[in-house]
Formats: sequence, structure tokens, C-alpha cells
Amino acid sequence: MSTSEREAKKQIDWVIAHLEKHFGEPVWPGRRDFLEILIGTILSQNTNDKNSEAAFLKLRASFKDWQAIMTSSTARIAAAIRSAG
Repeated sequence: MSTSEREAKKQIDWVIAHLEKHFGEPVWPGRRDFLEILIGTILSQNTNDKNSEAAFLKLRASFKDWQAIMTSSTARIAAAIRSAG
């Protein structure tokens, strides 16, 4: 790591420490599964968070599991995620 990279890291660490002191440690949304993150990212393109979250929740509610989605028709999946655009 170069000197400038070390200095930048120190500055970033300082900013993070002060933000956490003021606001507390960040709490990330419940998605932790890689596939959930990937699908959520894809659904978020070209729409807002409200619509992408609604599409993700409807997708999960419409199918028993990821395997059911993989074996479903494109039309059924499209209907479930329509709110994402």
C-alpha cells in the first residue's frame, strides 16, 4: 500500500469512526443471502427503492423458494415483478 493509500485509509477510518460515534453503527437490511442481494440489485435498476422492494417482496410471496422461481414461466415471474418496471 502506498503512502497516499495509507493516508486515505486513515482519513476514511477517521470519518467512519466519527459518523458511528454520532449516528451509531449502521444497521443493514435483512437480506444476507447472495441470491437475494443479486436479485434485489437487478430489480433496483431503472426504478426507485419503493418499487424494487415491492417487486422483490411480491416475487418471494408468489413462489415457495428460488427453485420454484427457476422452474416457473417467464410470464409468471414478470407478473410478480411488474412493479419494478
